[in-house]
Amino acid sequence: MKWHFVTIRNSDVAKISAVGLMNKFNEAYRIAGIPADVEVYHCRDADDAHIYYFSPQAFKCAATVLSEFYAVACSNPPDLRKCRMVPI
Repeated sequence: MKWHFVTIRNSDVAKISAVGLMNKFNEAYRIAGIPADVEVYHCRDADDAHIYYFSPQAFKCAATVLSEFYAVACSNPPDLRKCRMVPI
């Protein structure tokens, strides 16, 4: 299973979309029984878009939610050095 990412472009509603993504993810995570090895990271790109990276286990427990936000599979494991872990 691969890491996935969701990009939320910088706009007037970006913060609302980011909060909506994480609220829905957290709900799916809880419904899945709070599985181990779930990791989520956040960073901003050069255009100030929000990028969220979801570990394989995170994607597994919330695939439907992440698909609503157009999650894309990473071709390689992401470089998370510039990201911060999102508390879930």
